[in-house]
Amino acid sequence: MQTITRPDIVLIKEALNVYGDLEYLMYKICYHAAPTLFSSKPSSLICLNNNGKLKLKDIWDKYKETLKNLISLEFFEVKSNKDCVSILIYKREQLENILFNNDVKSYLLSCGYDNYASVEEGLSLLRERNRNNCPDEIGIFLGYPLSDVIAFASRDTIKCCAVGYWRVYSNEKQALSLFEEYDNARKWVIETLVKGYMPTQLLLAS
Repeated sequence: MQTITRPDIVLIKEALNVYGDLEYLMYKICYHAAPTLFSSKPSSLICLNNNGKLKLKDIWDKYKETLKNLISLEFFEVKSNKDCVSILIYKREQLENILFNNDVKSYLLSCGYDNYASVEEGLSLLRERNRNNCPDEIGIFLGYPLSDVIAFASRDTIKCCAVGYWRVYSNEKQALSLFEEYDNARKWVIETLVKGYMPTQLLLAS
């Protein structure tokens, strides 16, 4: 995958200036969730707020039902208030396989996730634990390796060997390969939009 050039960046900024509210929201989702929409990542977390020129949280509230008809993946609001929302966009089968892995379930049980029987129940427990502070185990729901999530939770007792989509403590080569794959998915989104495609077209093709 080629590196995005400066002219491409200028072109995409010009395109963003002419997007309507829905298309701009779709662009944010396409780009930030590209590793999940167009690559192998089980899920992606997107945060939308009302702090900028566009009130993205309000736009999300207006169009989130429309989104269900645009993408084949599912989404869940893991945190929401008046001005901000955090959305997990996920592949159900992959996330289900993760959450019901015996080792993962044992770890989540130790974190207070008692007897969840479905993806939705697991996500609901995550939302409860995410009310005040972002819990370490959210990495499980984002597809991070269990060993890296546990090592991160130990804070400074173990030194990480790489940093990308998550802090890597083991299997560095495999993690770096995934980081490159995820980055390429984002580059593909930008390159495709620069060619004149609209974000909704990309989502419909995902």
